[in-house]
Amino acid sequence: MIEPPREHIFYVCPQPCPDVGRCQFCDGGILYCTVCGAYEGALLDVCPGEKLTAEQHNWNYAGNMRRWDKLTRDMGHRAP
Repeated sequence: MIEPPREHIFYVCPQPCPDVGRCQFCDGGILYCTVCGAYEGALLDVCPGEKLTAEQHNWNYAGNMRRWDKLTRDMGHRAP
C-alpha cells in the first residue's frame, strides 16, 4: 500500500561536516530528500513516501511535472 504524500525529509550533514568549504549540502545548499531520493529540480510538491524511479526522477527533473499526482497520471504509472 502506498503511503499518503508527506513533507520531504532533507538530508543534513553530520556535524562537524567533514567537507567544510566543499560540501554541496552545507555550503551549496543542495536539497536532497532522504525518503524519495529527489533533489533540487526534481523535488515534487510533496514527498510520495517512497523512492522515485529513475524514469520518474528524470521526467520531473526535465521540468515536465512538479506535482506528485500529475507525475503518476501523466507518465501512466502508479504512484512511486
